[in-house]
Amino acid sequence: MSSKSRYQQMFASTLFKEAPKNIRDNIQENINWARKTLKKDDKITWFLRVFKYRMLKSAMSVSSDGANEAIFPDFESGKRQTTLMPVSDSKWIKKFENEHDASASDILENLMTERSMENLSLRLEHFMDLGIHSVKNHAFDSQSPSQILDELGDLEQEWMDKTANRSLEEYGEVVMETEDGYTWFDLQTPGCKREGGAMHHCGNGYGRPGQNVYSLRSRDPLRDNHWIPHVTLIMNDVSKGHTGEIKGYGNEKPDEKYWPSIVEFLKTDLVNKMDGGGYKPENNFMLSDLSAEEIKEISEVKPSLVSFYDHWLFNGKEVNERVINGLSEAIGLSEEDKERNAIEIFSGDDLEDFADTFNLKELGRYVETIKEGYFDVGDVDIDEYECEIVLDNLISENHEIISTVQAYLERNYAELLEDENIDISSGGGILKAGMLIEDYESDATIHDALLRASESSAESGAFSELYDAVKATMDAVNTTLECNGLSYEHINEKWKFELSPQDLLTRYHAINEEYGKNYFDEDLVECVKEEIRDNESFSDLDVPYYGFSGEDRESLKDRLLDVLYENLHDFQKELEAEKSQEIVLKSPFTTEQNRESAEKMFIQKHSKKEPEMEI
Repeated sequence: MSSKSRYQQMFASTLFKEAPKNIRDNIQENINWARKTLKKDDKITWFLRVFKYRMLKSAMSVSSDGANEAIFPDFESGKRQTTLMPVSDSKWIKKFENEHDASASDILENLMTERSMENLSLRLEHFMDLGIHSVKNHAFDSQSPSQILDELGDLEQEWMDKTANRSLEEYGEVVMETEDGYTWFDLQTPGCKREGGAMHHCGNGYGRPGQNVYSLRSRDPLRDNHWIPHVTLIMNDVSKGHTGEIKGYGNEKPDEKYWPSIVEFLKTDLVNKMDGGGYKPENNFMLSDLSAEEIKEISEVKPSLVSFYDHWLFNGKEVNERVINGLSEAIGLSEEDKERNAIEIFSGDDLEDFADTFNLKELGRYVETIKEGYFDVGDVDIDEYECEIVLDNLISENHEIISTVQAYLERNYAELLEDENIDISSGGGILKAGMLIEDYESDATIHDALLRASESSAESGAFSELYDAVKATMDAVNTTLECNGLSYEHINEKWKFELSPQDLLTRYHAINEEYGKNYFDEDLVECVKEEIRDNESFSDLDVPYYGFSGEDRESLKDRLLDVLYENLHDFQKELEAEKSQEIVLKSPFTTEQNRESAEKMFIQKHSKKEPEMEI
């Protein structure tokens, strides 16, 4: 089996084979990256095992019946795919954690976000690009990611201590001499090992097409035709004039004494924009290192260097016309967006999208219930308290169904009611009578109505409690994000989450402060989205210990009336027929023949005559 096939075999379970295309593509991309960058089998296997563990743990959820599930986002459908996790993958997770002991918590804590995995990849790539023999031959076994990075960092430091001589024989092309007496060299290569060796960094490794390395140097006073590098500048895209990393010795931020020379270079026609990024992006030289006066001067001389974000940052964090225009150009603000002062960050079609977007797994379990608009509470008993209240209310309203119920009980069970001393003029009496005749006479006419009404009340009450809890969960997103950007008409309809330009830039700035400027300003919306999804801790649906429950008196009343009308329909017809006969008997316009006929039918209907006994 080829090594490539062997690495693919690590993801050969049905879970991964049947995963959405974006998940399968991501797996293949990581395999390809590991083979190209890490090269040696122990390193590739170590990385892919960590990647697999992170992917399984971040997707794993426990279903209501206790089974392990995997929930993957499906970019093509815009939904999420929920699959029962195979036993083999569940066992693999436990085996991995047993092998790592306490280190598993380190992986969980530090690598559960997409950015953390990208950062691990970036740092490993940095170490591999150094070309240090001890780094390339360092064994990767059962160490945690932080242990591996610490070990490689120690090896890098040892290498730096051993290679103190930084003087390089002249090569490359002189670009300019600065006012402070330093010289910028164009090294005419996308990656330079000699520059990296002297500066104790990777020298941009092998580089990428379109990149170029520049070096700020001073003459070596002890050796002819030799120069000492102080700053390495990577041009990410020569054709566009976009800079990437601008680093000093050992990947540290360039010393302040070199900043004027860096600014001089940035003002040349070679540069149009500063992108930043790369390894330890927080250590890049940035305009924010300068004073507000210096930045203002650069902005006037070369406005393209000062992005809308920098302009906002260095002008009192004020959202003005220039900032809005820059935002509009970068992310495509419509005139309506400008007028509403709102930028869409997230949106979705329904509650399922909402739960998936904000990783609310408990809420996700109740999506189907909300969609159906019905809460199955299972078997319930008659809610005697609520039923009695509703029956009393119907009595006080002189509702016609009450007289029908009372007539039904009196006509059929007068003797039983008298024996049990039950007064059916009250709601409690009717309730007792209905339950009594079901027990003694197997007549469920009234009992059935009470039971079904109680079921409706419980279902509607539970659904109402769930609905309120879901709404509270959605509204809590606003509270967590300290804004009021969520809008929706109904909890299971289209929704969107928006931020004002000020809130968006404030969040973007906080990310840059914490992680270093590792994003292009044009990607600030995606940056903020990723930060919210990965790092915000949203309150999930608060499910009561005994589940959702409640009662709905209106629902109970409506259902009770419906079932009583249904069950007493024939009896009601009889009452109406009897009333008609009584009218005929009492009418002065009825003929004698018709009166005799009606009277005969009436007597026959209500005759209590006992059957004759045979002698």
